[in-house]
Amino acid sequence: MRLDKVFFAWLSVAVSLYAANTEEAQVNEAAAVFDGVKPSEMRGGTWKVVYSSAEGPQGRALEVLTERLGPYFLREGHLATALVLPLEKDDGEPVKGKRDMIVVGIPSENAMLRRYLDCVAAWPYPTDIPHGGYLIKTLNEEGRNIVLIAGDTPEAVLWATFDFLDVVAPTLEGKVTSQHGRYAGMFFRTAKIPAYECRRQPQTLVRSIFSWGHVVDDCRATFREMARARFNRAILWNDQLVVNARDVVACAHSWGVNVYWGFSWGWTLSCHRQACG
Repeated sequence: MRLDKVFFAWLSVAVSLYAANTEEAQVNEAAAVFDGVKPSEMRGGTWKVVYSSAEGPQGRALEVLTERLGPYFLREGHLATALVLPLEKDDGEPVKGKRDMIVVGIPSENAMLRRYLDCVAAWPYPTDIPHGGYLIKTLNEEGRNIVLIAGDTPEAVLWATFDFLDVVAPTLEGKVTSQHGRYAGMFFRTAKIPAYECRRQPQTLVRSIFSWGHVVDDCRATFREMARARFNRAILWNDQLVVNARDVVACAHSWGVNVYWGFSWGWTLSCHRQACG
C-alpha cells in the first residue's frame, strides 16, 4: 500500500473518532443545559445565593458568603480568583444558568425558604427555627443542591452564616472527599451534597465584651469577629466622648452588635473632691 493512502486512511479514522467524541460531548453538554445556559458558560460554577434582604446583619451575611466562598468557584489547581457569587432577590429576576443555590434569610420574608421548610402551616410561629436561633439544612432535590440558612432574626441569619462557613461546610467536606483538614471547597463541586440539618439557639441572651475603646484600631474587623463568635454587645470605655461615635454604632449594628459607651469613672471628665467624696 502506498504511503499516501496509509496516511489518508489514518487521517480519515482520526477525523471520524474526533467527530464522534465531539458529537458525544455536544450531546452530553446539551443534556446538561440548565435555564438555556451550557455548563461551559457557567463561569464561577453552578451556585447562586437567593436572599430576601440586604440590610443590616442580613446584608453582612451576603457579604461574608461572597467573601469566603467566591475564590472556590474559580479555582484551578492551587490558584483561585476572587468572584462575587451571583445574588438573586427572592422576588426578583432569576439568575439564569445557576442550578444550585444557597437560600439565606428569615422565612417570613423569603418565600423560597418557606417552600423548603416545614413551617408554612405553623407560620408566624414556625417550629422549625428555635426562638432567637437558626436552622441550617442541606439537601438535593432532583439534581439541584440546596443549602438553607434560616434565622429567627436578622442577627441569627448572620450567626447561621458564620456557623455554616466555619463548622458545617468543613464537616460535610469530609463526607465528600477523603481529604481532611483545611476546607478546600470540594463540598461545592460535588454533584450531590450530603444531607444535613441542625438547629441552634443561644443559651445566654446577652453575650458581651468589655474593653477600652482606644485599643480598637479597626472597629469593622472587631465587630465582624464578635459576630462570628456570636457576641451581641460591646461595652467600650474612653477618656472622652468618641468623635465618630455615630459611625461606630452604625457599624456595630450592621454586625448585630449593640454598643454601650462608658467614659471616665464617675461619668465626669473632672473629678472634684465634692463629686468624688
